[in-house]
Amino acid sequence: MDRIYPPEIKRYDTADEFKKVFQEFFNSICIQQNDPRFIPLLAQIEKLVGLNIPSKLYKYRGANEYAVNDLKNDEFACSKPIDFNDPFDSLLYFDINGIEQVIEGNSRNHDGILNQWELLKARVLESNIPIESLDPNTRRIVLLSDDEIKKYFHSAEFEQNLQELKNKCRYELGSMVKSLQHHSYIGCFTEINDCPLMWGHYADSHRGFCLEYDLSSNPFYRENFHSNADCHKHLYPVLYSRERYCAKEFALQQASRIMGGNQPLSDILFWFKAYTNKGINWEYEKEWRIIIIPQNIEDTTKERYFLPLTPTAIYYGLRFDEQPEDVRSTIRELAKNKGLRQYKMELKEDDPTYLITPTQIS
Repeated sequence: MDRIYPPEIKRYDTADEFKKVFQEFFNSICIQQNDPRFIPLLAQIEKLVGLNIPSKLYKYRGANEYAVNDLKNDEFACSKPIDFNDPFDSLLYFDINGIEQVIEGNSRNHDGILNQWELLKARVLESNIPIESLDPNTRRIVLLSDDEIKKYFHSAEFEQNLQELKNKCRYELGSMVKSLQHHSYIGCFTEINDCPLMWGHYADSHRGFCLEYDLSSNPFYRENFHSNADCHKHLYPVLYSRERYCAKEFALQQASRIMGGNQPLSDILFWFKAYTNKGINWEYEKEWRIIIIPQNIEDTTKERYFLPLTPTAIYYGLRFDEQPEDVRSTIRELAKNKGLRQYKMELKEDDPTYLITPTQIS
């Protein structure tokens, strides 16, 4: 618990100051889900975020059929991280060689294994379970003598089993990495609507539009503490770094489980740390994310999750007028009927900077 950084829960003067505090607090937490302090801590995180959500968040869109339907239906499409353009997105990192060294060290701890064997044997005898009813591997272990156990430590069979244990751990950890990218949905926002790079990358080379949302009330906060909620929704800022998030505690817990232990998961927030950590070269995006995790993580068969969300304004790209007339009129009519403020992005040819600015048109 000493690792938990205690911030002041308030609205900070600048976004950078808040993100620094949030990053230190969030990354310092290492706590089990059944710890009675977990829910109060989660509430602290949510309150800190809620007080510092920007008054406006944006989403760049190409003027395609999917974007028009989402606008029409007041839906915000969230996708699985596996489908994102960054292959490192939500990709857990852990030092697999270091984990294998832990496995080897524990496996060669002969005194510890002997104690475990004696405890297992005592539990079987005290429970009066018939030896014949045990699975073959457990029955064989229980029936071994002290001398046979000690000889086993120096046998080729032991070395083979140790290698198989390492391979199993490597395989299962690899599967969990993929699971993290498949069993959740993420919706991406940005703090800025005037980034030429994002207009180029996410709004069809300026031929699309950008939607404005007001999430400053943190509308998902109460859902995360409702026992009947079908999923949990967390709005967090993305934290940029030069190294991937290292899920060491998670990997050690998985290694313990594979070796027959029952070590609890000591860092229940490892999912969110992976989802909110991105490479430093994406920092210009100033991203925020709505992270959606179903109560049943297997309930992610649909390609996308549609979050009911109504925009407050729409910004048309520099080349939006290149769209066919029917596309332009459909989008503008939808915006008008929904009462959205409408803006046209413009650049000044006599300005030496690369700035583009919005001008309200209705």
